[in-house]
Amino acid sequence: MNILQINEKISLNEILVLSELQAKTRYNIGRNRLLDIANEAGAVVRIGCRKNGYLREVLDDYFRSKAE
Repeated sequence: MNILQINEKISLNEILVLSELQAKTRYNIGRNRLLDIANEAGAVVRIGCRKNGYLREVLDDYFRSKAE
């Protein structure tokens, strides 16, 4: 099985760390709002020196709690 075949089988719910684009799309928010919320929730993961990743489960819990 090659990498392309493996990637096709991974759904968004199985991804633990979202890229900025994935997070903005999933939560339908802009970059600055995403960064504010992720910092507040403790969901920012540093990838290299300039890129951020976002913990999907932490952000999902944050938005769930705000909706209640």
